[in-house]
Amino acid sequence: MGESSARELVQRIKRCMEEQRMNQAALARGSGISKSSVSRYVSENPETIRYPHIETLRSIAKTRSVSVELLTGEDTNKQDIDADILRFFERDWHKLGDRDKFLLRSVVQFLSEKLRDSDSAQQT
Repeated sequence: MGESSARELVQRIKRCMEEQRMNQAALARGSGISKSSVSRYVSENPETIRYPHIETLRSIAKTRSVSVELLTGEDTNKQDIDADILRFFERDWHKLGDRDKFLLRSVVQFLSEKLRDSDSAQQT
């Protein structure tokens, strides 16, 4: 794997960890990987960065509830959906009526609570 590909993988793993508020220790526990290995997988230092074996990537992906393809950059569908959602909120939020805004806020709050519950369950 080339240096730029490895850096991109590091950024994707880190982004997944940040989105789910997970540190390296929690990722190590959840995926059954040593803390030192996780540290090497998310290292920004080109001399210490390591590309994980496919089985390790599967463990990381399963722990983060994402696909291996998303981690490796082969799945851009989620990124496209995220960009579409962001564009909607930036461009069209003001067009919604009060009831629709209330419903969307309720959905976001519900999903946030579910994500927090899921994170809490995984970290215990």
